[in-house]
Amino acid sequence: MLYIHETGVDADGVALPYHLESYDVDQTDGVGMMHLSELIPDYSVLTGTHKISVKTRRRPMEAQATKGPYTFNSSTEKISVRAKFRQAAIKLEGTAVGTNFRMGFWNATTKQHGKR
Repeated sequence: MLYIHETGVDADGVALPYHLESYDVDQTDGVGMMHLSELIPDYSVLTGTHKISVKTRRRPMEAQATKGPYTFNSSTEKISVRAKFRQAAIKLEGTAVGTNFRMGFWNATTKQHGKR
């Protein structure tokens, strides 16, 4: 006998919430600041509405500041963000019925912003 379980993207018609969170990444080896102006999503599969938050720090021991959450779906070409940081992390989440994704490599528009 063969059993198949945990198929599909929902829990028997009820939303199956998720969240993925990265660790802090030093964008300039801790020397200078970076300015983030936009995120460009890349997905081979994207169904439903999802959210992304950007968590930043100006100093390693400082509490994270959160920008967002920003809502996006398959028609979103870019997400405008305004953040200045030394370290950044992202958090992706979804809570709706039918959400599904297969993520590629996101791009970000950044520039070096000096030491303060």
